[in-house]
Amino acid sequence: MASPVYSFFDFEIVTARREISHNGEPLAVEPKVYDLLLYLLERRDRAVGKDELQDAIWPNVIVTESALTRCVMKARQAVDDDSRQMRVIGTVKKGGYRFVAPVREHRQESRVSARRTPGREQIPVAVLPFANVGDSAEQDFLADGLTLDISTDLSRNAWLFVISPGSLGNYRSLAVDYQQVVEEFGVQYVVEGSLRSAGENLRINASLVDATTGAREWSERYDGPLVNFFEIQDDITRQIVASLGSQVRKAEGRRSVKADPEALDVWGLLHKGTGSSWSRFNRESNLQAEAAYRAALKIEPDNGRALAFLATSLAMKISNGWSDNITADSFAAWSMGKRGVDALPEDPLVLASYGHIHTCLGEAAKGVEYLHRSLELDPNSAWSMGLLALALTCSGRAEDAIGQVSAALRLSPRDEATHWFLATLSWAYLQQEYYDDAAREAQRSVNAYPGWSPPWVTLAVTQAALGQPDDGRESIAACKRVDQRVTRAGFERYFDYVIKDGKHRQYIRGLLKEVWPG
Repeated sequence: MASPVYSFFDFEIVTARREISHNGEPLAVEPKVYDLLLYLLERRDRAVGKDELQDAIWPNVIVTESALTRCVMKARQAVDDDSRQMRVIGTVKKGGYRFVAPVREHRQESRVSARRTPGREQIPVAVLPFANVGDSAEQDFLADGLTLDISTDLSRNAWLFVISPGSLGNYRSLAVDYQQVVEEFGVQYVVEGSLRSAGENLRINASLVDATTGAREWSERYDGPLVNFFEIQDDITRQIVASLGSQVRKAEGRRSVKADPEALDVWGLLHKGTGSSWSRFNRESNLQAEAAYRAALKIEPDNGRALAFLATSLAMKISNGWSDNITADSFAAWSMGKRGVDALPEDPLVLASYGHIHTCLGEAAKGVEYLHRSLELDPNSAWSMGLLALALTCSGRAEDAIGQVSAALRLSPRDEATHWFLATLSWAYLQQEYYDDAAREAQRSVNAYPGWSPPWVTLAVTQAALGQPDDGRESIAACKRVDQRVTRAGFERYFDYVIKDGKHRQYIRGLLKEVWPG
């Protein structure tokens, strides 16, 4: 799909990537600044009134004229303009603005950039300065250091565009006007928090707020000895960042799942797919995710994430025994996964997806390589850690897998994929023939989410191994209530993914026959 590229002076706007560059170097501009520049540029044949601009840049949000004035000022600064020169953005006497720079326009094939750019590909987030609510002014530097660490680590999340901490110094308060933050920075979410000393301990509170509604999406409290703060600061930062990344993705997924599919753009369809798939994973949710990704590719055929995510859904159809045409789905998964990585070779989400495709299609050792690369780019992704744990298990490295998935659970204890992490942990224990541990984690998985069949079968097998075949038969009955199309033969193949020893495979198949006759 051909998309316009606009050039003026030494600047270029590539609309396919929502990117502004100066002499070939990308500029980091806030999303609303980009939106304002592009809106004026596309209507350069006329003046645009202030009311029209406000409605276009802040749809469904009431903002003051000062918010528009600040946005125009930042747009001018981004393109080396000001209110005296007005060589790019002119002011109209009767109230409004006009793009006045000479523009050259051409078109290029749409292709999502591998470079992280602030725009529709990322969710804008502001990490407000953490407040020191204790009596000691010396703790101000602790609050500032924690704020900076969270901002820095959060910016490595491929879903998020994090506003520079230096731009947020005026919001050092517990009483924040979220609407003002929305107006000034165009963010969707705000992270806020506080530090308080209580005797020898330090208490840290952190929250995620939907800035447009003021609704608190997530909050958590962390306690530790004040004397050891610098030793635990990295651990606290990682926990906050991992939880925030998961909760923002979860919140965006809820928005998109509820929305009218025909009204969603590529961004919304991607989140609709991930929201459908990972939080309540089963045959039907995987089909819903597949449909969302296919709809995204109809709009933008070369979107790297849509290609990788659809390929992952197809690969999971195969590994879970849901595919009606394994040959076709396997070919499509490999092909689209490779195209996704070629389009976005440094995107941790795409790399993690491609790694998972390898795991699902029987090349887990290669999947481990891609997942390690993903975690190098975003080391706080609990999702990638969980996928790496499965790849390690399917590579016969259960001991390493247990450490990875345990880290994922510590980092993001309220993750929407918790049931999946626990199931992966149960398979790692099963590979090692630790049946008590495997049964415990399988039970925790079905308690967290009973709608996915593999943990039920894992629980049944481990119950039989522990001398409880009647309990195992009840677990198989529960599995069939979840999915009536499951078969014993299908799960014999399923356990081949995680059981590598031939004798152990035969033993597991015998246990399956014991609890699943016929």
